[in-house]
Amino acid sequence: MAATPGDNTNSVVADGPLQISQNPTGGDYRQPECTKLKSPEEYAGSDQLIDSQKDFLAFGVDYFIAQQLEINKNRLALTEAMHNDIYSTLIRNPTDIAFNYVLGHWGIALSPQIFYQTVGADIEFWERFIEKSAWFDGECHSLSQAISDFDHSYTKILSQLIQAKKPDVNYLNWLCDLYCSAPQFLKYILLAILQRFSGACDSCQLQDRVKSMLESYSLSPKPVNLVEIENVEPEFSQHCINLIKTMTMSRSLLERLSQPRIHQQFHHQPVGNSIIIPEKLMAGEAAFLNVSKSTSYKPIIFDCTSLSEKAVDEKIEEKIKSGLKAVISDIHDSVNHLPFSELIRIIFFNWLAAHHMNDTTPLTWVTHYYEEYSETVQPFFTKMLTHADQQVDPMTQLKLPPKRLKDHFNRPSAVVLQEDDLLILLDEFLAQIENR
Repeated sequence: MAATPGDNTNSVVADGPLQISQNPTGGDYRQPECTKLKSPEEYAGSDQLIDSQKDFLAFGVDYFIAQQLEINKNRLALTEAMHNDIYSTLIRNPTDIAFNYVLGHWGIALSPQIFYQTVGADIEFWERFIEKSAWFDGECHSLSQAISDFDHSYTKILSQLIQAKKPDVNYLNWLCDLYCSAPQFLKYILLAILQRFSGACDSCQLQDRVKSMLESYSLSPKPVNLVEIENVEPEFSQHCINLIKTMTMSRSLLERLSQPRIHQQFHHQPVGNSIIIPEKLMAGEAAFLNVSKSTSYKPIIFDCTSLSEKAVDEKIEEKIKSGLKAVISDIHDSVNHLPFSELIRIIFFNWLAAHHMNDTTPLTWVTHYYEEYSETVQPFFTKMLTHADQQVDPMTQLKLPPKRLKDHFNRPSAVVLQEDDLLILLDEFLAQIENR
């Protein structure tokens, strides 16, 4: 994989005794002078290797994690000898290790600590190792399941490791290179990390590179059904629709959606406030110009991929404590198998849909890590519109540029609502259903 040099930036110094020199190219992490590690060939026949590679790696990786997390407290570092043993063990038998013990910990290989300790030694090995492990870990799952597995297995430790050592241009360029051959689920996570940290780096080239990756991120969501009319009680759906008709729509959202249109038409006789055009009258043409205005509404794409069920429910539960309007309780009584929080989520999403003002045009709802989408006017089945995993680390939540979504769905004039927009609108909605 070809590296993309960044701007002139000093490389980060490793936390351990292994010192990384300043990089004169400031972004090309492959410079051989950047490390004191031995090459893989130098490890051939080394007596540093212990007999049981798996047992050592099991100890070594756990020790590495413990030492790196300790940096947050007292800046202790991994010793060079310990690191060399982990590195040499992986080099000697990467296949056996990758498909055995280390699969339980391969995600830490994405950490800046591992990168800074191995930079310049055999970076291609690490790229192959991560790529191979990621493919094995994610090949049997859906995109959402693979990402969820990664979240549960690695993100807490990986997030702590990244927070302990501020990423620099070299490290982030390395993640960009890994991105090129990674499976789709890992592309999502790598790009989310890059999106979160690249903006703080003083490198326009890196930022442009990440921007290009975001704008070209592969999208192929599968259609799902959010309506499921057969599972919706007619009485409930009618109650829900009737309630929304009495509610005030969001003025801020309507301003974003509305687009005034001016209509011009010539007549032979004066119409309304029409004006006369003498040139046309002299030519014997229709000469009375009538100008009228109307308002149309742009399509909406709801980007719910990172909308947390926890964040939504916390806001809802606060309102439940302070009381709800009687009509909400009446609806709940008609469908008492639904918890209050779920009922209010359903009403909220249908309130959002009502802003479209045109029931003949379906709305686009994107869910599940951009893996699925639905086109429906009224989304009564809304469990899929909030991310239910409470343990997701914000570091791995990707937010694509609105233009990428518009291009994919071929709706250049659409308004794209993402997590922050939706939570603000939720506040407006909850204020209306509060019992005052």
